[in-house]
Amino acid sequence: MNQPLRDSSTSSLRPRAARSSLTPRPVTSPPRKAGTSPRLPVQSGNGDGPLQRRLKATLLAAVAAGSAFGVVKVSELLETSRHLPLRTVSVTSLSSVQDHGDDQSVLDATRINEVRAYAELEDGEPWLGISIDDVKAKVERHPFVREARVQRRAPDTIEIAVELRAAAAILRQDERLYLVDIDGEVMKRVRPGDDVDLALISLLGPDAGTVPAEAASDAAVATEATRLRGLGEALAIVEACGRHGIANRLSEVVAVPGAGFEVVFDDGARARLGENDIDNKLLRLLSAERRLKEKGRSFSFMWLDDAQRPERVAVRLRPVTETTPVGG
Repeated sequence: MNQPLRDSSTSSLRPRAARSSLTPRPVTSPPRKAGTSPRLPVQSGNGDGPLQRRLKATLLAAVAAGSAFGVVKVSELLETSRHLPLRTVSVTSLSSVQDHGDDQSVLDATRINEVRAYAELEDGEPWLGISIDDVKAKVERHPFVREARVQRRAPDTIEIAVELRAAAAILRQDERLYLVDIDGEVMKRVRPGDDVDLALISLLGPDAGTVPAEAASDAAVATEATRLRGLGEALAIVEACGRHGIANRLSEVVAVPGAGFEVVFDDGARARLGENDIDNKLLRLLSAERRLKEKGRSFSFMWLDDAQRPERVAVRLRPVTETTPVGG
């Protein structure tokens, strides 16, 4: 006998009540606005309250401060440590200085020893504790040093490279003599052993300026000397004499108040050049001197500073019987 078909949509092996108890409940969430993302719940970690966060920040700051303090202490220990001593002080030439009229690009043993003495470095002192800036300042107090560069070279060397300058003339003021370079800087007082085979420059008059007589050292002379009026012009005359081949005869350049400059030669002859057109005046001097020499004569004074007639040369002749003095 045929059995009726059982409806598969409602049949189950479990009772209806049991099946309904396992059915998951729908999760309801508040409605979202269009175009927004659902918010994910963020759970805070255990112990991360405000007090704990402040304690953690304080601890991190203390660690950072302690690290910085440690770095400073280590640095201080290294700078004062005798385990890294200075062993070598090297002194070399910085560069050629011939464009300044000098020929001292090669250092001799005397200059090297002087630079080391000015640096005031001692063998065995803490190498890392040496102040590079202090050494540079000390070396540049040397009257013949134009510039110094100082470097530290591992493991135990201080390198000092210097550019030297040379004296171009001797400045006379109030019976005191000073070496000056070609740039018009007063270098030092003339002392025994200095090269004095240089032209003398005499600046006269109250407006010329002075070099302080009370300066106790060569460094003080260079620091306290004012820019002397007329010194640059006098040095330009020294240079011009060199260009025209008469520097070896030049004895002195004298500033005459209200009249410019005169040059004095080794034989005592004087020539008034004034202040302008120095090269052309020296050329006229040499031309007049050649003509006089052809006649067996020489001059004791020559005036080349006629503003109305610049080409005019007035000459005072030396007596024929006069013996030319040697050395000026």
